[in-house]
Amino acid sequence: MLIITLQTYSLYELNEFLRRVIALNFNEAIWITAEIGQINCVRGHYYLDLVQKEDKEIVAQTQGVIWAADYRRIEKQLGDNTEGVLAQGMEIRLKGRLDFHERYGLKILIEDIDATFTIGKVEIQRQQLIKDLQRKGLIGLNGALELPSVIQRIAVISSETAAGWQDFKNHIIKNDYRYSFIVQLFQSAMQGSLVEKTLLQQLENIKARKQDFDAVVIIRGGGARMDLVAFDTPSLCEAVARFPLPVLIGIGHDIDQTVLDIVAHTSLKTPTAVADFILNQCARFEGELLEIQSFIKYYAKNRLNTEGGYLARTQEFLRFKTQSVLQSQCYLLDHMQHQLGKDVKKIVQLEKIQLDNFSKMVDLMSVEATLKRGFSITRKNGKVVKSVSTIKKGDLVETILIDGVVESKVV
Repeated sequence: MLIITLQTYSLYELNEFLRRVIALNFNEAIWITAEIGQINCVRGHYYLDLVQKEDKEIVAQTQGVIWAADYRRIEKQLGDNTEGVLAQGMEIRLKGRLDFHERYGLKILIEDIDATFTIGKVEIQRQQLIKDLQRKGLIGLNGALELPSVIQRIAVISSETAAGWQDFKNHIIKNDYRYSFIVQLFQSAMQGSLVEKTLLQQLENIKARKQDFDAVVIIRGGGARMDLVAFDTPSLCEAVARFPLPVLIGIGHDIDQTVLDIVAHTSLKTPTAVADFILNQCARFEGELLEIQSFIKYYAKNRLNTEGGYLARTQEFLRFKTQSVLQSQCYLLDHMQHQLGKDVKKIVQLEKIQLDNFSKMVDLMSVEATLKRGFSITRKNGKVVKSVSTIKKGDLVETILIDGVVESKVV
């Protein structure tokens, strides 16, 4: 049997061989694109985990380092954008030398950063995010919410140490109008890798108490363009777009616009500008109230003058009408009094004549007058005889005449 024995290398020998191969083939710095998976600073040196992803899966990974001297030079080149470019999750184009150590493995010694590459990538991602939000109908959704006429209960998302928060608080609380506000701070990171996570958490906290607030204000101080990338994440922009309260943005930038500015209800340049917007909103409402008050006062005065004139004319008419009616009724009473006297006298005279007639009739119809006219009265046993049928033979009757009584016996 033929046995082939392969050469066996020690790990050190293998790594030394790899170091010489890399040194031979990559003796100059090269340009590399990668995503920053993680970055840490130790005594001025920056250590990076560089990754490449496909469909969100890491397909390549290595270590990178920026020595303190190189970082200071890169920082001068990038200026205010340094922290924004050298941040977790950012895709960068770097210039570096490959360094392989037998014990510590492969490292890329970063000498330069192409900021325009990162900014360009960020802008492409930004435009794509805007298109996605438009497709979902989220742009303008928060802006369609009705802003209260008076924004008085304000939930502020910011960092407690941020200059922007202090500016906003001083401006809104110590306002010249002497308006009173209820302002509650919900603390959040406003730059760096924790912005998205903490902002989303505070939005959820405010949503749970949405009945306690009129609007949400997201503010921070000024910063570089790349510092604003943290406000261009899909989840954060969608959360603000769908938020049930109007969201006002003032994250301290004069020229650049974040996607968060686009989906919010109102975007303003600075925290102070947001405070001024709220104060102006209240002042506008107060002005409307004063106009209404002035109109009511004018209308009431006008109406009182009109009704006062009407009442005066009515009073004059009633006084005249009362006098006229009283005078007419007095004339009528005088006439009735005079007429009543005449009527009473006439009635008394007529009644006296009638009484006289009755008296004469009574005298004429008396027994004495009847007897004088030749009539007589026949009585039997003291009772007036009205019919001959009541008299029998032998009865004693008496006949009353004007001048005496005659007694007779019936035969």
